[in-house]
Amino acid sequence: MAEFRLIAEVLAIAEQIVRGDVEPYRGAAAIWARMAEEEGEYRDDLRVFVGLASEWQDHPHHRDALDGDIRDEARQLVERARRVSKTE
Repeated sequence: MAEFRLIAEVLAIAEQIVRGDVEPYRGAAAIWARMAEEEGEYRDDLRVFVGLASEWQDHPHHRDALDGDIRDEARQLVERARRVSKTE
């Protein structure tokens, strides 16, 4: 049940990133924080947000490109979730 709740919360954040309701870095950082609350390993399909948020912090001169990368990853996550929900 906890994993389902995590996925639902992360997916909601990803949708906010895609719609432009939340800035990409803030969304990626929120996903990172939410994942850190869970015990165990980070999910492979969500780990990319941790990496991109970390890169965003470390490389201020590349933030525009990293924002675009975060948006792309969020869009892909939302699209994968939609495809899965259509097949169930």
